[in-house]
Amino acid sequence: MPDDVVDNHLNGVQGALAAGWRVLDRGGRAVDAIQEAIIYMEEDETFDAGRGSFLTRDGKVQLDAIMMDGNTLRSGGVGCVERRVLPSIMMASSWTLPSRVRKLPRPASKVSSSSI
Repeated sequence: MPDDVVDNHLNGVQGALAAGWRVLDRGGRAVDAIQEAIIYMEEDETFDAGRGSFLTRDGKVQLDAIMMDGNTLRSGGVGCVERRVLPSIMMASSWTLPSRVRKLPRPASKVSSSSI
């Protein structure tokens, strides 16, 4: 990592830690704290996630997000998300769907929930 971006990354990680800790401090669940930390990093252009993402060779931003609860092994995720800055929000909503993993033939934003 180049020296000129180290401080931004350290500040971003510390901010994500603080965001997650606030959830725990209010009695929230660990998975909710993790999601809050992820959202913080997705909103920080320093990181290659959300706002700081790189373009594909087609000139598009495609994002993936997945998370698993280690206690229950329940997981949720999305892949190839376009036109959304925070894929972790979509990921969290996928926890309500039946637990299974599918390879997406096209960007998730073009797949209806009825076809999942």
